[in-house]
Amino acid sequence: MIAHAVERRFGLDSVFRKKVLAGKTIGGLAHYALMWLGTILITIGVGVSRTKGYMDTGAHAIIGWMILVWLWGQAIFGTVLAFGKLKFGTAHRVSGIFLLALTIAIFVTIIRKNAPFKAYADLETYIHWSIAVVVFLAIAILMSLAYFVPSKFPGTKADLTAGLM
Repeated sequence: MIAHAVERRFGLDSVFRKKVLAGKTIGGLAHYALMWLGTILITIGVGVSRTKGYMDTGAHAIIGWMILVWLWGQAIFGTVLAFGKLKFGTAHRVSGIFLLALTIAIFVTIIRKNAPFKAYADLETYIHWSIAVVVFLAIAILMSLAYFVPSKFPGTKADLTAGLM
């Protein structure tokens, strides 16, 4: 019975599929789901850190609060853009690229051994993971720019799929 109700609501012939998901790719749908999952998990992590007394007033905490507020704004605005009729996709993408750069900055606070990380017993492990995250985010920024910038400036559009097939 539950499966039938879900099929009626979200199946191939459902209004949800025809009106809301029309034209959405699997990658886009995955982005929406992962965006909310990540935002909620980061919020839970900050909440746990706050209740355990791990918060400080250093660069890590300040940048972290900026990221958390910005991330919620991105998630809400991205959802409105995806399922609404607004035309601010460019602003959302640029904001997302800056958010990735700010996220790199928070991991640099760990690599630089800023407070409270200099007192951690497993600091070297944190540093190695942070370097990996910084590299990953830098690649994500470059890939975003490689995809986004050529499509917005006439005469510079590159075929990003050339040579892949």
